[in-house]
Amino acid sequence: MHMIRYGAMACLAVATVVSLAVFIETAYAQETSREINYGSIRAHAGDRMHIEYRSPAGPRHFLCTTASTCEDYGTSTPQLLPAVAGAREYIRNPQGTFGLRHFALGTFSYYVLYDLRQNPPHSLGTVSIQTPNTRIQFTDDGQHIVVLYSGAAQRYTIASAQWGPRVQLSQNELPFRSISPRGTYLSAYNYGVEGHRIWNLTDGTHFTIPSTAPSYVEFSEDERHGAYANHINGFKTLYTFPVASLPNLKSTALTRPPALVEDYIFVGDTLFFLANQTHPLTWSLFAHADGETTVIDEEASYGDFMKRVNGRLAYLKVEGRNTNVVLYDPRTQARRMIAPVSPSPAAEGITREAVRIGGVHGVLLSPENTRHADTLYIWLHGGPQRQTSIGYHPYLSYAVYDELLEKFAESGAYVLKLDYTGSWGYGKDFIEALHLNIGVKDIADISRAIDEMKRDHGVRTVYLIGNSYGGYLAFKGIAELPGKVQGAVSINGVSNWYSLISRIPSSPFRTLFEGVPDQHNLRAYLASGVFTGLVNGVNNQPIVVVYGERDSTVPVWQSTEYIEFARAKNKNVIPLALPTEDHILRSRESLDLLCETVKDAFRQSRLSCGL
Repeated sequence: MHMIRYGAMACLAVATVVSLAVFIETAYAQETSREINYGSIRAHAGDRMHIEYRSPAGPRHFLCTTASTCEDYGTSTPQLLPAVAGAREYIRNPQGTFGLRHFALGTFSYYVLYDLRQNPPHSLGTVSIQTPNTRIQFTDDGQHIVVLYSGAAQRYTIASAQWGPRVQLSQNELPFRSISPRGTYLSAYNYGVEGHRIWNLTDGTHFTIPSTAPSYVEFSEDERHGAYANHINGFKTLYTFPVASLPNLKSTALTRPPALVEDYIFVGDTLFFLANQTHPLTWSLFAHADGETTVIDEEASYGDFMKRVNGRLAYLKVEGRNTNVVLYDPRTQARRMIAPVSPSPAAEGITREAVRIGGVHGVLLSPENTRHADTLYIWLHGGPQRQTSIGYHPYLSYAVYDELLEKFAESGAYVLKLDYTGSWGYGKDFIEALHLNIGVKDIADISRAIDEMKRDHGVRTVYLIGNSYGGYLAFKGIAELPGKVQGAVSINGVSNWYSLISRIPSSPFRTLFEGVPDQHNLRAYLASGVFTGLVNGVNNQPIVVVYGERDSTVPVWQSTEYIEFARAKNKNVIPLALPTEDHILRSRESLDLLCETVKDAFRQSRLSCGL
């Protein structure tokens, strides 16, 4: 087992903050707590931001400035801009200076443009926009409005109150739509030709950049440079190009396999991007300007898209159990973290290691004292196109499970967070290797990992725990490896792929089998089954089946039918129904109940639940 060692997260957080000279503002900090708080920018205008923190304890809202002064709004939503003719919902530009309000009188409708700098907002007159079936967007410079009709687009210039030519588009749908800062260019991905379409809204010319990576095109503030993604050997790669070179594209690759680019954005004329350049599990923030690429932050979060806020880059960073907004000014290279909630450190005394085990990547959490550690929990994420994390996950929906996994490690057990075959972050081939191999290749990864943990760490007792697709792997793992697995926890997991996709042919999971059940994939559906192994191999191992009664992603009957079958076969199945939960567990009450249920089912007296 090959390892890349990381120190305890508390030390890592301190070292990162000191080395990056990030100023943390805590003037409006709430009382210190160990709760998870994940912040993100919900809206912004000028130098003000509405930052929402989501938490198992409920949401909390703040109105902050780019100077990092924040006002706590509690559970109320702050209003960034004034009401326009009595309405709070209207289209506005990023600077908060202009707003566009829709009015309807019977079958007649019209739009009025307002100057929001006046108090009250001052009408600048009507803007002639045909309705319905229109999409309206201000440009990033705030001086233009782009209107998208069915198969056409047009730009309106506020200063001159003039419309540009109506440009006919070669497609009605505009996936991964982007508009250049001044509204000169409109871009969208075209799946039919596998390329990025770009239309010039001033003269109607159009171009196509070939690409097998469905994604978006970004433009610099001066509209002289662009960036897009394409695949190299199955790895999503970032390219930059001079816009003047179109249609004879001259592009330069900024990343190389096996690195993947996840998000990219121009702020001014600097291109920022997130990529796992140094290690598959380490996502760094890079800046590219004047032909040079530099690292801005070693561990940034991909939990939300980066944003432009008042000439600054806004990105997210996980600090212990919290995620905070960080602002970076490309002109001064100054960095400021907006942190109106109190720090909530990750558990201390746990070693976190990125490992290569069983032929795949993962993260191993080891307890402070490993002398008597002989229990292993294997965490199996959902997706399957998801990736685990060294610290708390960039997604709150996985961070809540990271909290539980830390409790396992604090109780004296090992925890292995495994990126089995099909996981995201390792290229297209690794993802597609799972197709028609569900419950085969992934289970083989788990089996090899168990063997290595037993050989290298003296593990004797193994439990599987996973959500969604990982919940399926918990079902499948205990059925296929009953001699190696002593218990399983499935959270909103799939138990029967054949019945799921037969009854819901539109399910996105059908891609794993390359279609609904028929003769060409019947063998794969049969191989994915969990019930034969449950009957023939499982004895009295506890199987905890957790499901949200409001689950709209994996039908509840996938859990209840498994429970009924297991009970009929006298298996040790332990149901946990959560009446208020959907596919993602959100409440503190549910998370604590899950912990207590696992504690009782596996007789883990040293496991401590609750905050």
